[in-house]
Amino acid sequence: MIMNKGKAMVTQSEVAKKAGVSFITVSRVVNNKGNVKEKTKKRVLKVIKELGYYPNSLGRGLNMNRTFTIGIIVPFTAHIFDTSYYIELLSGIETACAEQNYHILLYPKKEEKEEIDYQRLFFERKADGLLIIAPEVDDEQIRSINDNSIPCVVVDGRQSYKNIIFIDSDNVKGAYLATEYLIKMGHKRIAFLGGWTFVRNGMDRRNGYLKALEKYSISRNDRYIMKGDFTEHSGYANMITLLFLEERPTAVFAANDSMAIGAMSAIKENGLKIPDDISIIGFDDIKMLHYLSPSLSTVKQFSYDMGYTAAGFLIQKINKRQVQSMIFKVELKIRESVKGI
Repeated sequence: MIMNKGKAMVTQSEVAKKAGVSFITVSRVVNNKGNVKEKTKKRVLKVIKELGYYPNSLGRGLNMNRTFTIGIIVPFTAHIFDTSYYIELLSGIETACAEQNYHILLYPKKEEKEEIDYQRLFFERKADGLLIIAPEVDDEQIRSINDNSIPCVVVDGRQSYKNIIFIDSDNVKGAYLATEYLIKMGHKRIAFLGGWTFVRNGMDRRNGYLKALEKYSISRNDRYIMKGDFTEHSGYANMITLLFLEERPTAVFAANDSMAIGAMSAIKENGLKIPDDISIIGFDDIKMLHYLSPSLSTVKQFSYDMGYTAAGFLIQKINKRQVQSMIFKVELKIRESVKGI
Protein backbone atom coordinates (compact mmCIF):
# COMPACT_ATOMS: atom_id res chain seq x y z
CA MET A 1 0.00 0.00 0.00
CA ILE A 2 1.06 3.59 -0.51
CA MET A 3 -0.36 7.07 -0.14
CA ASN A 4 -2.14 8.08 -3.36
CA LYS A 5 -1.13 11.64 -4.20
CA GLY A 6 -1.63 12.77 -0.61
CA LYS A 7 -5.05 11.08 -0.29
CA ALA A 8 -6.20 7.85 1.35
CA MET A 9 -4.07 4.75 1.13
CA VAL A 10 -4.96 2.52 -1.80
CA THR A 11 -5.38 -1.19 -1.10
CA GLN A 12 -4.99 -4.23 -3.31
CA SER A 13 -8.70 -4.94 -2.80
CA GLU A 14 -9.58 -1.56 -4.27
CA VAL A 15 -7.46 -2.31 -7.32
CA ALA A 16 -9.22 -5.67 -7.72
CA LYS A 17 -12.67 -4.09 -7.41
CA LYS A 18 -12.04 -1.36 -9.99
CA ALA A 19 -10.36 -3.79 -12.42
CA GLY A 20 -13.19 -6.30 -12.01
CA VAL A 21 -10.89 -9.15 -11.01
CA SER A 22 -10.12 -11.14 -7.89
CA PHE A 23 -7.67 -10.17 -5.17
CA ILE A 24 -5.58 -13.20 -6.18
CA THR A 25 -5.35 -11.99 -9.79
CA VAL A 26 -4.00 -8.61 -8.67
CA SER A 27 -1.49 -10.41 -6.46
CA ARG A 28 -0.32 -12.52 -9.40
CA VAL A 29 0.15 -9.44 -11.57
CA VAL A 30 2.01 -7.53 -8.83
CA ASN A 31 4.30 -10.47 -8.11
CA ASN A 32 4.81 -11.29 -11.81
CA LYS A 33 3.64 -14.85 -11.23
CA GLY A 34 2.10 -15.50 -14.63
CA ASN A 35 -1.11 -17.50 -15.17
CA VAL A 36 -2.90 -14.23 -16.02
CA LYS A 37 -4.22 -13.47 -19.49
CA GLU A 38 -2.37 -10.63 -21.19
CA LYS A 39 -5.57 -8.61 -21.63
CA THR A 40 -6.39 -8.95 -17.94
CA LYS A 41 -2.84 -8.12 -16.91
CA LYS A 42 -2.91 -4.89 -18.95
CA ARG A 43 -6.21 -3.89 -17.36
CA VAL A 44 -4.89 -4.49 -13.85
CA LEU A 45 -1.69 -2.55 -14.57
CA LYS A 46 -3.73 0.34 -15.95
CA VAL A 47 -5.81 0.49 -12.76
CA ILE A 48 -2.68 0.26 -10.60
CA LYS A 49 -1.29 3.29 -12.41
CA GLU A 50 -4.58 5.21 -12.21
CA LEU A 51 -4.97 4.65 -8.46
CA GLY A 52 -1.30 5.18 -7.65
CA TYR A 53 -1.05 1.80 -5.94
CA TYR A 54 2.23 0.13 -5.04
CA PRO A 55 2.55 -3.15 -3.16
CA ASN A 56 3.67 -3.15 0.44
CA SER A 57 7.11 -4.65 -0.11
CA LEU A 58 7.62 -5.35 3.59
CA GLY A 59 4.40 -7.33 3.86
CA ARG A 60 5.13 -9.04 0.56
CA GLY A 61 8.54 -10.08 1.78
CA LEU A 62 7.23 -11.40 5.10
CA ASN A 63 4.50 -13.41 3.39
CA MET A 64 6.94 -15.06 1.01
CA ASN A 65 10.05 -15.09 3.24
CA ARG A 66 11.80 -12.87 0.69
CA THR A 67 13.32 -9.41 0.57
CA PHE A 68 12.97 -9.14 -3.23
CA THR A 69 16.41 -7.57 -3.20
CA ILE A 70 19.70 -8.74 -4.68
CA GLY A 71 23.01 -7.72 -3.17
CA ILE A 72 25.66 -6.56 -5.63
CA ILE A 73 29.27 -6.82 -4.49
CA VAL A 74 31.25 -4.35 -6.58
CA PRO A 75 34.99 -3.63 -6.91
CA PHE A 76 36.69 -0.55 -5.53
CA THR A 77 33.93 2.11 -5.68
CA ALA A 78 36.03 5.00 -6.99
CA HIS A 79 37.08 2.79 -9.90
CA ILE A 80 33.73 1.40 -11.07
CA PHE A 81 31.99 4.75 -11.30
CA ASP A 82 34.92 6.08 -13.33
CA THR A 83 34.63 3.26 -15.85
CA SER A 84 31.88 3.14 -18.47
CA TYR A 85 32.07 -0.66 -18.67
CA TYR A 86 30.82 -1.07 -15.11
CA ILE A 87 28.17 1.61 -15.55
CA GLU A 88 26.76 -0.27 -18.54
CA LEU A 89 26.97 -3.56 -16.65
CA LEU A 90 25.04 -2.11 -13.70
CA SER A 91 22.50 -0.62 -16.08
CA GLY A 92 21.75 -4.08 -17.46
CA ILE A 93 21.41 -5.45 -13.93
CA GLU A 94 19.01 -2.66 -12.98
CA THR A 95 16.80 -3.24 -16.02
CA ALA A 96 16.46 -6.97 -15.35
CA CYS A 97 15.66 -6.37 -11.68
CA ALA A 98 13.05 -3.72 -12.50
CA GLU A 99 11.31 -6.14 -14.86
CA GLN A 100 11.12 -8.74 -12.10
CA ASN A 101 10.13 -6.28 -9.34
CA TYR A 102 13.43 -6.73 -7.50
CA HIS A 103 15.45 -4.07 -5.73
CA ILE A 104 19.23 -3.58 -5.80
CA LEU A 105 21.52 -3.14 -2.82
CA LEU A 106 25.09 -2.11 -3.71
CA TYR A 107 27.75 -3.34 -1.31
CA PRO A 108 30.97 -1.61 -2.44
CA LYS A 109 34.53 -1.73 -1.27
CA LYS A 110 35.67 1.69 -0.06
CA GLU A 111 39.33 0.77 -0.41
CA GLU A 112 40.91 -1.35 -3.12
CA LYS A 113 42.14 -4.02 -0.71
CA GLU A 114 39.37 -3.72 1.87
CA GLU A 115 38.00 -7.04 3.11
CA ILE A 116 34.22 -7.19 3.32
CA ASP A 117 31.89 -10.01 4.30
CA TYR A 118 29.91 -10.89 1.18
CA GLN A 119 27.59 -13.27 3.02
CA ARG A 120 26.46 -10.70 5.55
CA LEU A 121 23.79 -9.32 3.22
CA PHE A 122 22.22 -12.77 2.88
CA PHE A 123 22.40 -13.94 6.49
CA GLU A 124 21.09 -10.62 7.81
CA ARG A 125 18.15 -11.06 5.41
CA LYS A 126 18.95 -7.90 3.47
CA ALA A 127 19.20 -9.75 0.16
CA ASP A 128 17.88 -12.99 -1.32
CA GLY A 129 21.00 -13.62 -3.38
CA LEU A 130 24.39 -12.19 -4.31
CA LEU A 131 25.79 -10.91 -7.59
CA ILE A 132 29.56 -10.59 -7.27
CA ILE A 133 31.40 -8.48 -9.87
CA ALA A 134 35.07 -9.20 -10.59
CA PRO A 135 36.05 -11.11 -7.45
CA GLU A 136 39.70 -11.81 -6.80
CA VAL A 137 40.89 -15.03 -8.39
CA ASP A 138 41.56 -16.78 -5.06
CA ASP A 139 38.68 -15.32 -3.06
CA GLU A 140 37.99 -17.81 -0.24
CA GLN A 141 34.56 -16.31 0.42
CA ILE A 142 33.31 -17.76 -2.86
CA ARG A 143 33.94 -21.24 -1.49
CA SER A 144 31.97 -20.44 1.66
CA ILE A 145 29.07 -19.05 -0.38
CA ASN A 146 29.05 -22.28 -2.36
CA ASP A 147 29.16 -24.44 0.77
CA ASN A 148 26.26 -22.50 2.29
CA SER A 149 24.22 -22.82 -0.93
CA ILE A 150 23.62 -19.07 -1.12
CA PRO A 151 22.11 -18.07 -4.48
CA CYS A 152 25.03 -16.43 -6.27
CA VAL A 153 26.17 -15.37 -9.73
CA VAL A 154 29.71 -14.16 -10.46
CA VAL A 155 30.38 -11.65 -13.25
CA ASP A 156 33.88 -11.25 -14.73
CA GLY A 157 35.15 -14.39 -13.08
CA ARG A 158 34.95 -18.14 -13.47
CA GLN A 159 34.26 -20.51 -10.63
CA SER A 160 34.37 -24.30 -10.50
CA TYR A 161 31.86 -24.67 -7.65
CA LYS A 162 28.63 -26.56 -8.31
CA ASN A 163 26.35 -24.04 -6.58
CA ILE A 164 27.75 -20.91 -8.25
CA ILE A 165 27.43 -19.93 -11.88
CA PHE A 166 29.36 -17.26 -13.74
CA ILE A 167 28.83 -14.78 -16.56
CA ASP A 168 31.98 -13.77 -18.40
CA SER A 169 33.36 -12.58 -21.73
CA ASP A 170 35.89 -14.56 -23.73
CA ASN A 171 38.70 -12.28 -22.58
CA VAL A 172 41.55 -14.52 -23.72
CA LYS A 173 40.16 -14.68 -27.26
CA GLY A 174 39.50 -10.93 -27.35
CA ALA A 175 43.04 -10.08 -26.31
CA TYR A 176 44.41 -12.65 -28.75
CA LEU A 177 42.40 -11.17 -31.63
CA ALA A 178 43.56 -7.63 -30.86
CA THR A 179 47.22 -8.61 -30.65
CA GLU A 180 46.99 -10.85 -33.71
CA TYR A 181 45.53 -7.99 -35.74
CA LEU A 182 48.44 -5.73 -34.81
CA ILE A 183 50.87 -8.48 -35.78
CA LYS A 184 49.14 -8.98 -39.13
CA MET A 185 49.44 -5.23 -39.73
CA GLY A 186 53.21 -5.69 -39.53
CA HIS A 187 53.87 -4.72 -35.90
CA LYS A 188 56.37 -6.69 -33.85
CA ARG A 189 57.13 -4.24 -31.04
CA ILE A 190 53.73 -4.47 -29.35
CA ALA A 191 53.28 -3.21 -25.80
CA PHE A 192 50.59 -4.32 -23.37
CA LEU A 193 48.90 -1.99 -20.89
CA GLY A 194 47.59 -4.40 -18.29
CA GLY A 195 44.94 -4.07 -15.61
CA TRP A 196 44.56 -5.80 -12.27
CA THR A 197 45.99 -9.31 -12.44
CA PHE A 198 44.30 -10.42 -9.23
CA VAL A 199 40.98 -10.49 -11.10
CA ARG A 200 40.17 -12.94 -13.85
CA ASN A 201 39.61 -10.57 -16.75
CA GLY A 202 42.91 -8.77 -16.15
CA MET A 203 44.77 -12.06 -16.04
CA ASP A 204 42.98 -13.47 -19.11
CA ARG A 205 43.66 -10.43 -21.28
CA ARG A 206 47.35 -10.61 -20.44
CA ASN A 207 47.38 -14.31 -21.32
CA GLY A 208 45.63 -13.65 -24.64
CA TYR A 209 48.28 -11.07 -25.55
CA LEU A 210 51.11 -13.47 -24.70
CA LYS A 211 49.40 -16.32 -26.55
CA ALA A 212 49.32 -14.30 -29.77
CA LEU A 213 53.00 -13.35 -29.46
CA GLU A 214 53.90 -16.99 -29.00
CA LYS A 215 51.72 -18.14 -31.90
CA TYR A 216 53.50 -15.76 -34.29
CA SER A 217 56.98 -16.38 -32.84
CA ILE A 218 57.45 -12.85 -31.52
CA SER A 219 59.79 -12.73 -28.55
CA ARG A 220 58.27 -11.50 -25.31
CA ASN A 221 59.75 -8.23 -24.11
CA ASP A 222 59.02 -7.62 -20.42
CA ARG A 223 59.77 -3.90 -20.83
CA TYR A 224 56.65 -3.73 -23.00
CA ILE A 225 54.39 -5.41 -20.43
CA MET A 226 53.02 -2.73 -18.10
CA LYS A 227 51.03 -3.21 -14.91
CA GLY A 228 48.03 -0.92 -14.42
CA ASP A 229 44.67 -0.69 -12.72
CA PHE A 230 42.22 -0.17 -15.61
CA THR A 231 42.12 3.63 -15.12
CA GLU A 232 42.97 6.41 -17.57
CA HIS A 233 45.69 7.60 -15.19
CA SER A 234 47.53 4.28 -15.29
CA GLY A 235 47.22 4.14 -19.06
CA TYR A 236 48.70 7.62 -19.32
CA ALA A 237 51.54 6.99 -16.84
CA ASN A 238 52.53 3.64 -18.37
CA MET A 239 52.45 5.07 -21.87
CA ILE A 240 54.85 7.83 -20.82
CA THR A 241 57.26 5.13 -19.63
CA LEU A 242 56.98 3.29 -22.95
CA LEU A 243 57.57 6.45 -24.97
CA PHE A 244 60.92 7.04 -23.33
CA LEU A 245 62.28 3.56 -23.98
CA GLU A 246 65.29 3.51 -26.27
CA GLU A 247 63.27 1.37 -28.68
CA ARG A 248 59.67 2.37 -28.14
CA PRO A 249 56.81 0.14 -29.31
CA THR A 250 55.10 0.76 -32.63
CA ALA A 251 51.78 -0.53 -31.32
CA VAL A 252 49.93 -0.86 -28.01
CA PHE A 253 47.16 -3.16 -26.84
CA ALA A 254 45.43 -1.79 -23.74
CA ALA A 255 43.43 -4.16 -21.53
CA ASN A 256 40.54 -1.71 -21.44
CA ASP A 257 39.39 1.43 -23.23
CA SER A 258 39.98 3.71 -20.25
CA MET A 259 43.69 2.90 -20.24
CA ALA A 260 43.77 3.23 -24.02
CA ILE A 261 42.29 6.73 -23.74
CA GLY A 262 44.94 7.68 -21.19
CA ALA A 263 47.64 6.30 -23.47
CA MET A 264 46.30 8.28 -26.43
CA SER A 265 46.57 11.47 -24.40
CA ALA A 266 50.20 10.70 -23.52
CA ILE A 267 51.07 9.97 -27.15
CA LYS A 268 49.52 13.21 -28.42
CA GLU A 269 51.04 15.35 -25.66
CA ASN A 270 54.47 14.12 -26.69
CA GLY A 271 54.06 15.26 -30.27
CA LEU A 272 53.35 11.87 -31.80
CA LYS A 273 50.47 10.89 -34.05
CA ILE A 274 48.02 7.99 -33.85
CA PRO A 275 48.24 5.79 -35.87
CA ASP A 276 51.12 7.19 -37.95
CA ASP A 277 53.67 6.86 -35.13
CA ILE A 278 51.94 4.44 -32.78
CA SER A 279 48.89 2.23 -33.31
CA ILE A 280 46.59 1.41 -30.41
CA ILE A 281 43.72 -0.98 -29.61
CA GLY A 282 41.56 -1.04 -26.49
CA PHE A 283 39.05 -3.44 -24.95
CA ASP A 284 35.35 -2.97 -24.00
CA ASP A 285 33.93 -0.63 -26.70
CA ILE A 286 32.56 1.93 -24.25
CA LYS A 287 30.14 4.56 -25.56
CA MET A 288 32.47 7.57 -25.39
CA LEU A 289 34.78 6.10 -28.06
CA HIS A 290 32.61 7.73 -30.71
CA TYR A 291 33.89 11.13 -29.58
CA LEU A 292 37.59 10.29 -29.87
CA SER A 293 39.82 11.38 -32.70
CA PRO A 294 41.09 9.20 -34.18
CA SER A 295 38.36 6.68 -33.35
CA LEU A 296 39.70 3.84 -31.23
CA SER A 297 39.89 0.26 -32.47
CA THR A 298 38.79 -2.04 -29.68
CA VAL A 299 37.44 -5.40 -28.61
CA LYS A 300 33.72 -5.14 -28.01
CA GLN A 301 32.20 -6.97 -25.08
CA PHE A 302 28.49 -6.85 -24.39
CA SER A 303 28.50 -5.42 -20.88
CA TYR A 304 24.84 -4.37 -20.72
CA ASP A 305 23.72 -7.82 -21.91
CA MET A 306 26.04 -9.48 -19.41
CA GLY A 307 24.55 -7.50 -16.53
CA TYR A 308 21.00 -8.15 -17.69
CA THR A 309 21.66 -11.88 -18.03
CA ALA A 310 23.47 -12.13 -14.69
CA ALA A 311 20.61 -10.52 -12.77
CA GLY A 312 18.03 -12.66 -14.56
CA PHE A 313 19.98 -15.83 -13.80
CA LEU A 314 20.35 -14.88 -10.14
CA ILE A 315 16.61 -14.33 -9.76
CA GLN A 316 16.04 -17.72 -11.35
CA LYS A 317 18.43 -19.30 -8.85
CA ILE A 318 16.61 -17.57 -5.99
CA ASN A 319 13.43 -19.18 -7.35
CA LYS A 320 15.13 -22.61 -7.31
CA ARG A 321 15.41 -22.89 -11.09
CA GLN A 322 18.34 -24.44 -12.91
CA VAL A 323 20.62 -22.14 -14.89
CA GLN A 324 24.05 -22.60 -16.44
CA SER A 325 27.14 -20.44 -16.70
CA MET A 326 27.58 -18.40 -19.87
CA ILE A 327 30.58 -17.03 -21.75
CA PHE A 328 29.75 -14.11 -24.05
CA LYS A 329 31.47 -13.77 -27.40
CA VAL A 330 33.57 -10.71 -28.19
CA GLU A 331 34.08 -8.81 -31.43
CA LEU A 332 37.12 -6.97 -32.80
CA LYS A 333 36.09 -3.48 -33.96
CA ILE A 334 38.58 -1.93 -36.40
CA ARG A 335 38.51 1.86 -36.58
CA GLU A 336 41.09 4.59 -37.23
CA SER A 337 43.70 4.02 -34.50
CA VAL A 338 45.65 1.23 -36.23
CA LYS A 339 47.92 1.50 -39.25
CA GLY A 340 50.16 -1.05 -40.90
CA ILE A 341 53.93 -0.71 -41.15
